[in-house]
Parts: sequence; C-alpha cells; structure tokens
Amino acid sequence: MNKNAPSSSSTECCKQGEVLALNGKYKAALHLFNQAIEKNPRNQEAYKFLGFSLVSLNRFSSAMAAFRRCLAIAPHRTYYHYYLGKTYHLMGQYQQAIGEYRKALNSPWPLASKKANNAVVYREMGVNYLAWNKPNEALWCYEKSISIGAYFGAPLQSRVTALRDNNVTPKMPRWANAEGARYRNGSF
Repeated sequence: MNKNAPSSSSTECCKQGEVLALNGKYKAALHLFNQAIEKNPRNQEAYKFLGFSLVSLNRFSSAMAAFRRCLAIAPHRTYYHYYLGKTYHLMGQYQQAIGEYRKALNSPWPLASKKANNAVVYREMGVNYLAWNKPNEALWCYEKSISIGAYFGAPLQSRVTALRDNNVTPKMPRWANAEGARYRNGSF
C-alpha cells in the first residue's frame, strides 16, 4: 500500500496518524488526524490523538480544544478531563489541572476500572498540589491514591515519605470535604 495514497476512511486516516505519532512524527500525524476529522467530524479518536500530538508539539491551547471536542462528542468519556488536567499541568496551571481531575472523579458515568483510574487521578492531583506549593493537600492526595490500592512503586512512596519527614500532615482539600463522605471512606 502506498503511504502517500489518500485513505478511504476516517478510521484508516486515524490509524495511519497513530503510527506516525507513536514514531514521534507529530507534525505529519496532524495532517492525517485532520483528514480523519474532515471525513468524520464525530471521530473522537482522531480528536484525541490530535490532542496528544499537539501536546507533544507544545501547542497546548489547540490540544485543549481537541480534548474539549472529544468531551462534546462523548461526555461519558471522563478520561478526557484527565487529559485536560495533564495539559493544564504542562502549562503550569495547577489549579485548573486539579479542577479537571475533580471532574474526572465526579463524573456520574463510571470509568473503566474506576478504582484504579481514581488512584491515578488522585496521584496526579497530588503532583499538582505539590507544584502549587500545597504540600499538605498533596500528601492527602498521595495517601488517598495509595489507600485505593494502586501501586505506583517507590517514586510515590518516596514522595509521601519525604513529605512526612518534613513534618507535613495530610490535609483534605476543601473540595473533598464539600463533596461528601465518599472521599473520606473510600467508597466510590
């Protein structure tokens, strides 16, 4: 098959773009993702991979627009909030990142493997609280992530140990207090 020949479907364009993106050819992949979107404006996978490629090219605003389009197409796919949070983090906008992670946690639609995904979200929230210079809230999020049962190995445990060694005490963020007991007792 000729790589330069036009693809016959949105799905094929998206798959070809994924291969390019996985090989670090993000600019070339953008063209294929845009072709896929032209052929099917509701192709959320094309928007998702377009967003990933744009993040890799440090085009954060455009990436966020792609992830928001994913949410418009499939609002039940709460992991798009996670991707928005990651993008805000890369932009140094930690408070906004935490807001997107909260949306991922609070979605009425279940995530696949919700418990494990929530552990990842809490870990990322901890990273953002720490970057935002809120170590008490970071520690609470890290401990919450660990208590859910997810294992992130020595790096997360060493962060928790370092915070405790500096006499940081866990502090439940205000939003967690306001959203009820399900966060305090671990029931999701």
